[in-house]
Amino acid sequence: MGVVNGDDFTAHRPTVGAGARARDVALDVTLRAALQAHADGDALRAVYEAIPVEPQASGDALRQRDAAWARLEARLHDPARVPFVDDVTPVLSLVKDEPATPLVASPARWPRWAWSIAATLVLAIGGVMGWGAMPIEQGVARGAPARRERLPDGSALWLSSGSRVTYARRMGWPAALRSRDRIVRLEGEAFFEVARDGRAFRVLTTDAEVQVLGTRFDVRAASGVSGTRVEVEEGRVAVATSAARIELGAGQGTVVRPSGLARREIPAPRVAVWRRGGLAALDEPLGDVLAELSRRFDVSIDVDSSVERRATVSLFYPAAPRVDVVLGDLCTAQGLRFERTSRGFRVTGAPRSPR
Repeated sequence: MGVVNGDDFTAHRPTVGAGARARDVALDVTLRAALQAHADGDALRAVYEAIPVEPQASGDALRQRDAAWARLEARLHDPARVPFVDDVTPVLSLVKDEPATPLVASPARWPRWAWSIAATLVLAIGGVMGWGAMPIEQGVARGAPARRERLPDGSALWLSSGSRVTYARRMGWPAALRSRDRIVRLEGEAFFEVARDGRAFRVLTTDAEVQVLGTRFDVRAASGVSGTRVEVEEGRVAVATSAARIELGAGQGTVVRPSGLARREIPAPRVAVWRRGGLAALDEPLGDVLAELSRRFDVSIDVDSSVERRATVSLFYPAAPRVDVVLGDLCTAQGLRFERTSRGFRVTGAPRSPR
């Protein structure tokens, strides 16, 4: 773009009284090109033609010219000035003795009330998302019967006695707001019926993570139990720890042990039989089974130091048993004995036979 400033006009301005033809002659090729390229070329031409200068301008005349130019600039920058035309005209920017800079349209500015509304919406959305991230907790008291619950995403779960789960409120919100993954934290035992919606479903315990897309499976991670146990009734799941990972299909299970993860077969009728009041254990440490009985029936079971807690036992009760019946069967199988106490029961080693 050509440079248009006060000196250009002065150098090519005709004398007072000259006609339109003389002015056209005075506008040489360079000035005409500059006016044509300038966004306010027509306005500049009008200014040029309206301010005559004597042919032999004295020092006073030059100072008057500079003062007039300054007044013109101030007038053009006055927001209250009348535009050159009735419609929208680009802002006229006059520069003296400096290269002209291209005109850049300023970005549209929102009114103050629009910014207030936008800020309110941002705060509101942030508050809603923060509230949605707050956990919901569902639980069943110790000794209480198992209970079936619905999750916000359409999945269902059975909670065993003395168990609880926590999850985010926005698990089941609309797609734009809901959490990316469905995460449930479990303490105790629960049987999950996962609804498929394209998102991963993860169950977190103290020592493992169980991930599925849609299936039916049981997870036990109760206090007093040596490791998370997973049993699959339908579909497939992946069980992962910090050191190992294993995939399980229907009728399979695993228990998290220090030695790693081992796949084992689980008869389908035994998976989460506690939902129907039953009780099952497959090659589990005696200490884990006793802890399970304590939670299930909400009784205290003290174990004598002479009892080998790591000895493995198996049992299966399809219907709800009495705790004393289970203890009697366990003690008979392991050569132990039990007795009632003021708080519950006490399991001790069998008395030594006399010499």
